Amino acid sequence: MNRKLMKLDDILQFVRNGLSIKQSKSEGGLPITRIETISKAEINPKKVGYAGLEKIQCKGWLLQQGDILFSHINSIEHLGKCAIYEGFPNELVHGMNLLCLRTNCEIAYPRFLLHYLRSPKFRVPLESIINPSVNQASVSISNLREIEIPLPPLAEQKRIAAILDEADNLRRKRREAIAKLDMLLQSVFLEMFGDPVINSMGWERGTLGDVIHSAKDGPHVSPTYVQQGIPFLSTRHVRVGQIVWEDMKYISQEDAIIHWKKCKPTRGDILYTKGGTTGIAKVVDFDTEIAVWVHIALLKTNHSVVSPIWLENMLNSNFCYEQSQRFTHGIANRDLGLKRMVNIQMYLPPFRLQEEFASRVTEINIVREQSEISLKELENLFAMLQFQAFSNSSLGTTAEKMPTQPCLTLDF
Repeated sequence: MNRKLMKLDDILQFVRNGLSIKQSKSEGGLPITRIETISKAEINPKKVGYAGLEKIQCKGWLLQQGDILFSHINSIEHLGKCAIYEGFPNELVHGMNLLCLRTNCEIAYPRFLLHYLRSPKFRVPLESIINPSVNQASVSISNLREIEIPLPPLAEQKRIAAILDEADNLRRKRREAIAKLDMLLQSVFLEMFGDPVINSMGWERGTLGDVIHSAKDGPHVSPTYVQQGIPFLSTRHVRVGQIVWEDMKYISQEDAIIHWKKCKPTRGDILYTKGGTTGIAKVVDFDTEIAVWVHIALLKTNHSVVSPIWLENMLNSNFCYEQSQRFTHGIANRDLGLKRMVNIQMYLPPFRLQEEFASRVTEINIVREQSEISLKELENLFAMLQFQAFSNSSLGTTAEKMPTQPCLTLDF
């Protein structure tokens, strides 16, 4: 494919920072972009500021269709995040701390440039010009302008962007489907047991301490990590409804045995975050041997009183979560103490209903796991499409190896 290397400065009408003006959340007038306006790779009209500006006051600062907002002052991991303006909200003022990249549409197609700016290919030169800082990293406009972009003919740019848009849309729809399954789980809980705050069904009341045999935490010292061994979970690995197995650290079998003398997670236990991010519960529904750090509490449940799956969802309800935050002490070092967490109040519906709920959760989780697998395949597909789109190597072999998706044309 014929690709011409061009500097960003040569394919843009301009790169500039926004209008410098003090903003508030309720002044009225036209909305103004803030750093937070770029949210989940889109422009979020709810995360804007106001300064009582009328259209006549900000002539020249209104975003145009196809303008790309680019984060050039942020934490390093969020530096370079970008989103394209496509007319929603109808009028949006370009504010400070986000660059506006306005494309010369005779040379470059805005959505092609957007995808390139989000690609690993662009990340390499971007990281070479980042100015690190204790508070926020930054990229200068002058250095950004000098980055070179491999630019195919305009018609080819549009074709590539259309394929990447379609693949990206598939990912988005799959994420939305997974989010709806999470909402379904909450709806089933409320349908079967009612709102825990008002307990309209009159269930017996109790506390977390009434339904567990013990609450212990992991070792209070940092362990020695190894390349392979027993997964060692910290707070960041425990999320609502899932264990995050990525970015995992490991300890040796010998160290794990020492830790297990204090607490060893087994199927049916509850992992409950108690340090940093507190009040998140996840049932151990797997047989992989793990060890946990001090910031995770291990709850040994009384299986004759509660279903572990039901208890996980009870603890993650707003009612119990809000209590966990009240019981969390400290500012810099937040801790939900073991002796405090057992006082979290809850209701206790009949065990038979809890088991029925657990059965429905299992069915929903099977669908969720299948959706997660599908999402991972779509993520891999999108990564391969990106590689094809922005690689200077031969594309034929890569295209042959990609998973087939009937709605996609993969022949770059």
